[in-house]
Amino acid sequence: GGRVAEELAYGAEEVTTGASSDLQRVADVARRMVTQWGFATEALGSTAWESPMGSGFNSPKMASEATQERIDMAVEAIVRNAYESCKKTLTDNRALLDRLTDLLVERETVGNDELMQLVREYAAAPIKADSH
Repeated sequence: GGRVAEELAYGAEEVTTGASSDLQRVADVARRMVTQWGFATEALGSTAWESPMGSGFNSPKMASEATQERIDMAVEAIVRNAYESCKKTLTDNRALLDRLTDLLVERETVGNDELMQLVREYAAAPIKADSH
């Protein structure tokens, strides 16, 4: 979400390298979703295509080139859908994003309680406080 927030707040040309780590993280999670957790059963069946350690050095190759292409397409679809969903959510809540951006520029951090209060103030539907 940080990358999308920076893109909306500052423009695509001003996205920082810190936000680019979001891309690596989402790609890693999406790949695990497809290859280990069965989130692409329609395209790939109910098979774990990688071990929990991934398919890197010294790992057995568990998928053919054709299957690997289907894995890549499923990962790309998850990443694209996550980006579009995040962008829509942040765009729909632009006033909250702008307020949070201002606070972060001013103070660098915002605590959970303050964040939840901001969400309640800006949200169309009320959000219940976390019971933890």
